[in-house]
Order: sequence, then C-alpha cells, then structure tokens
Amino acid sequence: MIETISKSSFYTRMKQNKAKKLSSNGKYEEAAKELEKIPNKDPDDLNGLGGLYFQIKEYETALVYFKKYLETGIDVENAYVNLGCAYGCLDEKE
Repeated sequence: MIETISKSSFYTRMKQNKAKKLSSNGKYEEAAKELEKIPNKDPDDLNGLGGLYFQIKEYETALVYFKKYLETGIDVENAYVNLGCAYGCLDEKE
C-alpha cells in the first residue's frame, strides 16, 4: 500500500532533508534558512534550529529555539543542556 502524504507534509520533509544535507556540509546558515521556511515546526525542527544558530554563533536566536523546544516537554534533559551551552557562550561573547 502506498502512503499518501499531504502537500504540507511533503514540503516539510523536503525542507528537513535539504537542511540536513546543508548542515552535514557545514552550511549551517543555509540549513537554518530552510528550516525557517517550515510553517508548523515540530520539536525536532525547533531543536535543530537552536543547534544551527548555535553553530553560527547566534546564541540569542539559539536560545529562543531551545526554549521553544523545552516547552514541548520532549527530551527535557537535552533541552537544558543546550540552553546551558548557549547561555555560557552568550556570557563569553559579552
């Protein structure tokens, strides 16, 4: 049986796959732009965006996404670790 997916799900998967490929090639800013285009981001997208912004040293933006990820209640321990790293780097930057 063939799985049918909605246009929005297909669009989301396409953007997630493109972002993953860009990220694996070290193109973090471009990967973040792809994930930003997804209208209804799932928790993995939120955490991923936080990680991408962290990689390009945009710590305040990373914090926004890590906090949104924390609000989902998924993998809370990982969310706090990510928040701590971003806050630590933000302190060093100032």
